[in-house]
Amino acid sequence: SDALVSVGTAGRGGTGSFVSKQGLIVTNWHVAYDAVRRASIDAADEAIDYVRDGFVARSLQQEIEGPNYECWITEACLDVSDKVLDSVSSADLDPLERANTIRNVRQEIAQKAQEAASDNKGGGTRCDVVEMIPNKSYVLFTYKRLRDVRIVYVPPKSLGNFGGDIDNFE
Repeated sequence: SDALVSVGTAGRGGTGSFVSKQGLIVTNWHVAYDAVRRASIDAADEAIDYVRDGFVARSLQQEIEGPNYECWITEACLDVSDKVLDSVSSADLDPLERANTIRNVRQEIAQKAQEAASDNKGGGTRCDVVEMIPNKSYVLFTYKRLRDVRIVYVPPKSLGNFGGDIDNFE
C-alpha cells in the first residue's frame, strides 16, 4: 500500500501507483479520461483531441495540468478492530443499534486521527476507518493530498480503451 494512491476529482476516481521517485503515477485510461477530455476542450487549437490522438509531454514544461484532479496518497494503515469491536462487545444490542454504534465509533476514531494528523502537518490529510472483514476487522487509513496533478502521457483512445469496460473490469 506504500505506492497506492487514489486519483481523480476529489481524489476518488480510481487507483494508481507511483512508478518513479520524481512522483510519476500510472493509472488506468478511464481514470484519467475526464482530465484528458477537459485538457482537449481547454486547448488553444480546436483540432487538438488528446482523447482520440493521445499525448506525450517531452519535457516538464509540456505537462498539462489535470484540472480538478488530485491524488490521495496512502500514508498509514492501522488496525483499530479492537477499539471498534470493544464498543459493542458487552452490550446486548439489536442489529440496528449495533450497526449505528460501530458507525459512530468508526467516525470518532477517524475524526480524532484526522485532527491529530492535521495539527502536525498543516492540513491536506484525510482519515477513514474502513471495514475490511464485516464485523471482524477495521483499519484506519491516513491519506495525504497531492494537488499538483499533471498529464504526462495518454495513449490514444484506440489503445487506452481497447476492449472497453468489460476488459478493464475482468
